[in-house]
Amino acid sequence: MPIEIPKDKWPGSIRAITIGATAAEGGTRAKSVTVGGQTTLPYLQFEAPTPHKPVIAIEIKSRKPEDWSPLLVEAWGDAITDPAQWAKKAEETGADLLVLALTVEDSVEEAVKAVKSVLAASGLPLIVWGPVQV
Repeated sequence: MPIEIPKDKWPGSIRAITIGATAAEGGTRAKSVTVGGQTTLPYLQFEAPTPHKPVIAIEIKSRKPEDWSPLLVEAWGDAITDPAQWAKKAEETGADLLVLALTVEDSVEEAVKAVKSVLAASGLPLIVWGPVQV
């Protein structure tokens, strides 16, 4: 006797957004990534279709993290000392998009330099995440 999985209709929807733009779209990225668009809660694709596949975003930092586990430092190696190298390594490991996390210690000039270096080093779509000062 087959087991019937009960289905529930979620009334909401998740807005689809596209991150990054290729040259054909007026941007500088090698590809763009669209996320969202679901009309069901996460991981309940049996209730409604998931229009876009899940993607992997790898976070890189604008400066070497001092509070990381030695295992993470070993895994990323010297790449964590330079955001551009880190972006290249993240792309090599299979990231679909990058998140550059800036820190409170970054001056405006350092932040701009980090963003530009990551954009030049990788064609992946980029999310820039800045610090919040309260």
